[in-house]
Formats: sequence, structure tokens, C-alpha cells
Amino acid sequence: MGSGLCYKCGKSGHRAFECKGTVKCNRCGKQGHMSKDCRVNLGDNKGEDKSKATARAFTMTRKEARKEPEVVSGTFLINNICASVLFDSGASRSFVSALFYSALKVPSRKVERSFDVETAEGKLIRVDQMVGGCTITLLGRSFPTDLRIMTLGSFDVILGMDWLSKFDANIGCRERVVRLKAPDGSPVTVYGDQESKIPRVISMMKASRLIQQGCNSFLAHVKNVEEGLRQLEDVRIVCNFPDVFPEDLPGTPPDREIEFQIDLVPGAQPVAKAPYRLAPSEMKELMTQLKELLDKGFI
Repeated sequence: MGSGLCYKCGKSGHRAFECKGTVKCNRCGKQGHMSKDCRVNLGDNKGEDKSKATARAFTMTRKEARKEPEVVSGTFLINNICASVLFDSGASRSFVSALFYSALKVPSRKVERSFDVETAEGKLIRVDQMVGGCTITLLGRSFPTDLRIMTLGSFDVILGMDWLSKFDANIGCRERVVRLKAPDGSPVTVYGDQESKIPRVISMMKASRLIQQGCNSFLAHVKNVEEGLRQLEDVRIVCNFPDVFPEDLPGTPPDREIEFQIDLVPGAQPVAKAPYRLAPSEMKELMTQLKELLDKGFI
């Protein structure tokens, strides 16, 4: 036998593996198990702050959500209002952004126990308000949900593990789908946004099937408007005076009964300027204009 002390019972005369004494836990002080096997939560026994972080919400942007395999995002109806929704298995609770909550126009209430939410940056955000009785519509099926109000990033609603587990949801990472059960037990498959560099084009037949399945559709009418040159007939006032606006001048203006002129400077004379030679191109243009005036009898 060894002469040292047994580190289990503290007595001498035997070693630890030969000890027949009762094992005592160094963590909780109880006998029958060791500290490594202790299942007692010291936080509850010591009366620690009950508002310690009990939820996670690793919020991200829409672009990041399309690349993240563990989440699925899309646009769905929350109380008949279009919302950007994130199905996140990394979030322990379901949340609604404070900005989107104001659009719901439903009363909120205090949570039974306020808690802190740990974000992806490691920050803690206190949550003490929630809104109950909300309804999210997926493929024509209504799913009730309770949402905690907090400041979110680019998403309006985050559905976490409390909502996903309630409806037995399963997130398909490769297909980016969420398979869950409706309140009546029928299966529902929700497809999320896909990461794509080019716009996705589908046929009219497939679009018709998706609409029949309850998918939201938006009709956009695109028209290329090319305005042509307006004619005189397009101006209403011109049509009322065809003799004033003829297609071509028939001749010189008629003699006026009263000669009228505006003298900008009284007694001014035309500017005396020595003649100069015109360039060949200018001379050609002048001759063309003079010929037109001669043909019409103006000069």
C-alpha cells in the first residue's frame, strides 16, 4: 500500500483507484459523482442575473443570406404585407424589425422575461417587447407566429428555431428550400432566393403553374415610346387659322395700311461696311437662297 494520501477521500493507507469511499463532486458538493459528470447548473443555484443572453440572432444582409447554406430567405406576406423573411436555424427566437413592426399596426406587449440577444458581432441587445398573433402566408397556407421586436439589418422578419421546430421545418441547404408542415399537417415546400448572376427566365406554362400554386406574381408593362416630329395639324390653334399658317408662302406679304417700324436709336443709319469677298461655300449657299427667292417672286 502507498503511504500517501488518497486524493478522493483524503485519507492515508491506500491509493485513489483502491479507494472505497464515496466520491464527492468538487463543483456542487454532492456525493455520488465527480465534477466532470456534474449536471447541476450553478447559474440557477447562485441566483445569477436572469436577463443573461438566452437568444442568438446572427443577422446578415440579403446578399450574404443568398450565399449562406444554413439559411433560406425570400419575400412573403406577414399580416398581408410583403416582408423580407429570413429562415435562420442559427437564431434561437423569431424577431421582427422595429421599422417593419410600425407598418403592421398591431399592439405589442411586454415579454414575460426580458432577455439579451447576441448578434453576430458579439453585441448584446435587450429585448423586452413582442407582438403576438401575427400570420405568415406561405403558398396560401397561414402560419401563426409570435415575434420579438428588435433592430434588424436588411431583413424585416427572422424566423428562428422556436418557429422552425414548431412546424417541424427542415432546411434543404443544396436546394435552398424549407420543408415544413402546415397547422393542418399537410406538407409545404418553400423555395428561397437563389444566388444568380443573370436574371432567371421561365416559360409561360411554368409561370401559370406557379401562379396556380399560390405564388405572388407582378405584372410589369414596358412600352417604348418614340415621339415623331409634330406636324402643324397636331397643333390645335394652327388648325383654326389655316390661312395664317400655309404650308408654303404664296408670295410677298400684302401692303400694310400703316407703315410701322421700331427705331431702336432715333436717327440711326445703317452701318457702313466695306464689301468683302465670300468664301466659295458661302457664295454657293447665298446663290441657292437667292434662286429660291427669285423662283417664288419675292425679289
